[in-house]
Amino acid sequence: MVREDRVDDHTFDAVARTLASGRSRRQALRLLAAGALAAWLPRGVVTALALQECEAGLIYCPPRSDGQPEGCYDLLSNYFRCGSCDFSCPTAGGSFACIGGECVATGCAEGLTDCSGNLDCVDLSSDPFNCGGCGMVCDSGVCEAGSCTQVGCAAGLTYCEEQPGWAAAGCYDLSADYLHCGSCMHQCPSAGPVEMACVGGECVVTDCGDLTDCTGSLDCTDLSSDPNNCGTCGNVCASGVCEAGSCFGGCGASLVYCPARTISIGAAGEPYELPAGCYDLFSDRDHCGSCDITCPTTVGCYGGECTLPPCEGGLVRCDGTGCIDLLSDPAHCGACDIVCAAGEVCDGGVCGPNTTCAAGLTYCPAKTGAVSQPAGCYDLASDYTHCGSCDATCPIASPGPMACIEGQCQKHCDPPRTLCTNPASIHPDYCADLSADPKNCGTCLTVCESEVCEAGTCTATTPATRDARPSTTSAQDAVDGESERPNRTRRDRTGQDTTAASGATSPDAGRTIQAAGSSAPESVLAWPFDAKAGQWTIVHGYRAEDEEPNTAATPAANRRDFTRLALEFAVCPEEDVDVADGTCDLGAAEDDPTWDQEATQGSAIVSPVDGTIAWTDGEAPCLTVGIDIADHPGYRLALFNVEGELERGQRVTRGKRIGKVPRRGCERGDRLRMALYQPQEGRSDDPVADREGVAFEDEWAIAGCEYPDKRTAEQYQGELVPCKPEDEVSASS
Repeated sequence: MVREDRVDDHTFDAVARTLASGRSRRQALRLLAAGALAAWLPRGVVTALALQECEAGLIYCPPRSDGQPEGCYDLLSNYFRCGSCDFSCPTAGGSFACIGGECVATGCAEGLTDCSGNLDCVDLSSDPFNCGGCGMVCDSGVCEAGSCTQVGCAAGLTYCEEQPGWAAAGCYDLSADYLHCGSCMHQCPSAGPVEMACVGGECVVTDCGDLTDCTGSLDCTDLSSDPNNCGTCGNVCASGVCEAGSCFGGCGASLVYCPARTISIGAAGEPYELPAGCYDLFSDRDHCGSCDITCPTTVGCYGGECTLPPCEGGLVRCDGTGCIDLLSDPAHCGACDIVCAAGEVCDGGVCGPNTTCAAGLTYCPAKTGAVSQPAGCYDLASDYTHCGSCDATCPIASPGPMACIEGQCQKHCDPPRTLCTNPASIHPDYCADLSADPKNCGTCLTVCESEVCEAGTCTATTPATRDARPSTTSAQDAVDGESERPNRTRRDRTGQDTTAASGATSPDAGRTIQAAGSSAPESVLAWPFDAKAGQWTIVHGYRAEDEEPNTAATPAANRRDFTRLALEFAVCPEEDVDVADGTCDLGAAEDDPTWDQEATQGSAIVSPVDGTIAWTDGEAPCLTVGIDIADHPGYRLALFNVEGELERGQRVTRGKRIGKVPRRGCERGDRLRMALYQPQEGRSDDPVADREGVAFEDEWAIAGCEYPDKRTAEQYQGELVPCKPEDEVSASS
C-alpha cells in the first residue's frame, strides 16, 4: 500500500519551508524527488535519502509513536527531541526548556511555589514543611488547606509535642493544664510560698500559703519585709525599710541601706554572710557603687568604683604601674608609655640629654667631624678632646706625646718617663725611661752599645763575654750605623710551647735558655695562638718609621702609630718551613706573602695575658679587643680578628682560649694580629689617636723572645714562632 498522504504532506511542508527560507530551486527539486520516490521505495531507503538532506547542526529523527513526525531536528534546543530523538521535556510540574541538549526548569507549575530559589517547587496548601507559607513547619506533620491541623485531638484540646523529661506528646486543654497553660510548654511556677493554678489559660494564685492576703484579691505579701505592710497589713514604713516585721529607723547622710547577702571569700570560696545595714557605696569594698557589688581583694572602692587608690601630688597611674611623675619618669615622659632613648632623661615631660654632671665635670654636646665624641660629662682640665672648653681638641696630627694639662694642650710624658726630642726623626718628640732605656740612658739620645741601661748607666750584659766598661754613643750614630750592626742570631724555633720558656737547654743550638728561678723577670706575655694548628710564622712585622702607613702590613697609622709595632701571625705551609734556618718561605719580597690559610682560619686564639677586656670594636665574627694587663697599669694589648663571645669587663686568663681566627667574611681575617700600647693617661675612652705603641722587648718579650724595633721595613717577617728566648753565647764560643 502506498503511503500517499503521509509522504505528500511531509514533502509539501518541506518544500514550503525551503522556498520560504530563500534556498535554491535545486534544493526544492531534491525534496520533491525524494517525496515521489517515497511512494514505492522501501522505508529504509527513504530514511537514508532524508538523512542526507539535513543541514549542518540538524539530526534526522524518524517518526515516534507519540505523534512526533520524522524530520531534521536541533537536538540542542528542540523541546520534543531534547538531547536525543526519543526524549521530550516534561509537560507537567513546571516550566521547562531544552538548553544545550538538557531539559532545564525555568519556573514552577501553576499552584506551586519555589521556596528555595532552586526551583524546588512545593504546594503550600499541603506541604507540612511549608504549610501556608515557606518555612512554616507543622508540629503534627499534617498540613490541610494551608493550615497545620492537630492529629486525633478532640474539640477544645490542642496537640503538644513531647518534651523529654517534662511532658509527653498529646492533646492538652491549654485553658486549664498546669504544664501547658495558655500555650504548649508554658508551665505555671511550682516553687515559692504561694500555690498557683491555670485558670482561663493564665497562671493565677489560688492560696497565699505562708504569705498574707492583705487585699482579699490574693495579692500575697510578706509582712516581715514588706515596707507597705510591715508587721501588719497597711503599716507603711517611712524609711522604706522593713526588717523582721518592724520599720527600720533609716540611714545617715550619704549612707544607703543594703539587705543581708552571702558572698564567697578565700581561695576555696567559703560562704560569708554580709549583714544588712547602712553602707557608704562610694567607699565600702563589699558594697561598691551598689549593694550587690564586692570588689576583688587586689583593689579597693574609690568613688564608687573598684580600682587602685588614686595618685596624689600630681602623679598619674599608668597601666601596670604605680603612681608616675610624667614630668621626670624616662619610661613615661609627658604621657604614659612615652619612653626616652638610652642615655636621655625626662625633664619637664620632655626627653633630652642628661646635662647633670658630677663635681669637676662639664656637660658637652656631641661632636662630629674629624673627632667624633658623644655628648656627656667631661673634665675640661684633662680631657684630650675637650681641653679647656667643649669645643677645644688637642691636635690629633701632632707628632710626639701630647696631653691636656690644666685645660691646656701640652707635650707630656707620665713618670718615670721623660720627654725627649730627636731632631733627626720625623717624629722628634717621644717619651723614654732614662733609668732603663738603652737608647736614652741617663739622658735623652744616649745609646748603650751593650743595649743594657741600669739606673741611668750603661752596663755590660755578661762580664764573662763582654766588656763591662760603659760605652755610650749618640742615637744618631746608632741609627746611621744600623746596617753595620751584626744580625740577630737565628734561633731554633721548633717544639716551643706557647707559654714562657721552661728553662730547658737546646744541645743542638749550643745555647742556654734562661733557667727557671734566674734573676731575669718572668715574661708577661704568652703566644696568642695554638701551636697545634701547625708551624706559625710572622707574616707581617714592624714597619719602618717612614714607611707608608697604608701597606698590607697594617691599617692606616695614627699620630702615635701604635700599629706600626704590630706583629701578624699565620701558619706556614709545611713545605715552606726551614727548621734549620728558623724561617718560612713566604714568597718573593715584592709579592704579598703566602701562608696556609686553611690551617690558620678556625684555629684557637688564647689570651696572651691575665687581665680584663677594656673595649671591643667591630661586629662578630670580626672583633678587635683591648685587654687591660693585670698588675701593669697603663698598658693594654690589642688583638685583631677574634671570633668569640667577648664583652667589656670580662676577665681573661693567660694561656686560656678566648676565641678563634675567623674563617671568612672579615677583611684581613685570615691571620692574627697583636699590638702592645699605652693609652693616653686619664682618658677612659681610649681613642686610637692617643695610643703609643710598645715593642715586644725587655719585660714585654713574648714568652721570653724579644723583638726590638730596628726601624726597618717588615721587621722579623718570615721568622718561625713560637721561638725560644734569645740564647746567651757561651764563653767557649
